Amino acid sequence: MSGYDLVVAVSLIGVPAFRRDFGYPVGPDYVVSAPWQNGWSAASSIGSMFGGVLAGYISDRAGRKVAAMTACLVSILAALIMFLCPPHNMGLFLFGRLVSGGSIIMLLVVCNSYCAEVSPLALRGITTSSINMWLNVGELIGRGVMSIYGTRLDVYSYRIPFAIQWIYPVLMLLILPFAPESPWYLVRKDKAEVAEDTVHRLGSTSVDAKIQVQQIKETIALEEAHSKSSTYAELFRRDNFRRTMITSVIFVLPQIVGVPLVLSYGTYFFELAGFVATKAFDLSIGITALGIFGNFVTFYTVNHLGRRTLFNWGTYGCAVICLLIGFLTIPKTQSARWAVAVFTVLWNFVYQCGVGPIGYVILAEVPSAKLRTKTIGMANVSQALAGLLSGIITPYLINPDEGNLGGYAGFFYGGLTVFASVWVWWFIVETKGRTTDEVDILFERSVPAWRSASYNCYEGHEESGAQPAASQEEREKH
Repeated sequence: MSGYDLVVAVSLIGVPAFRRDFGYPVGPDYVVSAPWQNGWSAASSIGSMFGGVLAGYISDRAGRKVAAMTACLVSILAALIMFLCPPHNMGLFLFGRLVSGGSIIMLLVVCNSYCAEVSPLALRGITTSSINMWLNVGELIGRGVMSIYGTRLDVYSYRIPFAIQWIYPVLMLLILPFAPESPWYLVRKDKAEVAEDTVHRLGSTSVDAKIQVQQIKETIALEEAHSKSSTYAELFRRDNFRRTMITSVIFVLPQIVGVPLVLSYGTYFFELAGFVATKAFDLSIGITALGIFGNFVTFYTVNHLGRRTLFNWGTYGCAVICLLIGFLTIPKTQSARWAVAVFTVLWNFVYQCGVGPIGYVILAEVPSAKLRTKTIGMANVSQALAGLLSGIITPYLINPDEGNLGGYAGFFYGGLTVFASVWVWWFIVETKGRTTDEVDILFERSVPAWRSASYNCYEGHEESGAQPAASQEEREKH
């Protein structure tokens, strides 16, 4: 739903009927004022901040299912506000964007936590990285919807896309009553028997639910012994601060490694390469589909190459491609413009094989179980702040009436990504194959990120491959 909402929001300015109903005449056309455009974008980001904090609060008190249902109801309300908004009622539309931004981030926070807590260890990387894939699917659907209805000349050119947005939360509300609650939440609420039933539902007949619930109890007890508090303030104390920093920065990194340049201005580069506007738009749909394929590649590599390796190399790849886009903008030849378009496609594939999906995996695995939803919520607040800042800066860098950098902005984002890659190597820990208590040990002992892949949590020193046989067998089973 996040990907769909993003595409619809960005595409509205290109819909003639929307510009007529929410803009003012300039010559033969209509224009939506820049302050209102920025206001709508800012409202969505501000709503996201509130939604991220609220999701963590509701999840810990009422459960993941209740939090998800709440987000769905808020999303339906947001779509209703935007659907019924009368022409030129700019303030009401801004309120709709505010509510929509909050509901979407609430769902992202809850989904990430839920995937991490109900998935067996072998599938945790796949289920959490699939969140990024579904964002791409939403973008693909959004582009298709806007291409079909955006050319209409009546109010339904933009109202129908808002109405379609109801499908997602309504379907979730129908499915959620049948979904199991997180066993981690149930154990914290002293509902061990219900947690065992949930584990049975989620696992195969070979899974010993009592042992798995006992492991959850022991991990919770260890975390409680380390710190009894589970407030937002705890995110910034002791080893939790390192976890909060890692999760928050990885959600800011997309704005640094080139998302504003490539994904927001990719169609512009295709038009420079000689594609007419309609063909450039069709090509952008193809790029989104390629991103989905990249995410499928990650389903294999996430458990074979690991989180740290994929995130590192993904960052390196994005840095190189952004810099190449900058260099290829220097010659004003048609072949160079074609090369920029090609590297735009390649950047999206590299990003969707690494930084994009793996960010969600790290976000789910690095936090402590006790603070997971709050940590994820705080990371989404950081992302919203970064998106807000990026939305202000990027147009001034690229727009023809401002900085007019065009592809030269590749130097800006490529340079930032070079510095970001150093941070990634220094701080991103390897969580592949690690249970929740093992990840706790890595942070409690302040294990350096570059040693995390081979660190032996059971003996407290580095010994490659040294895991007790019973523990290894247990992890493969659960």
